[in-house]
Amino acid sequence: MHGTIGVREVTGDGLTDQTVLDLASMVEISETDAFNAAFPARRFARVHLVLKDGRTVSSEPTEAQGDPENKVSDQVIWDKFATLTTPVLGPDWAQSFLINAQALPERSCVADFFTQMAVKG
Repeated sequence: MHGTIGVREVTGDGLTDQTVLDLASMVEISETDAFNAAFPARRFARVHLVLKDGRTVSSEPTEAQGDPENKVSDQVIWDKFATLTTPVLGPDWAQSFLINAQALPERSCVADFFTQMAVKG
């Protein structure tokens, strides 16, 4: 509906968005023996859309982006972190946290990193 799932979509008015609720009421979720047999090593999903003219369009079995079998780049993770934390914790904190997190592999001491989390927590 909105092209993304972010803070606005899962908090406050996003939880009562009538357009989203109307669409959700048309969704039916079911399990398959084949997908269950692959779990937990693999986590598949398939979508079947029934069109107004009665035709059904189906996807191939798919695994969520970000799962170990369908990895995303570090940049995608950093961007998602910033998108989700900035509205809640502020741009200065989010940017500072990202800089500290990205520097962790080169650091011998991580005290500042944990202090930053404790101050905002």
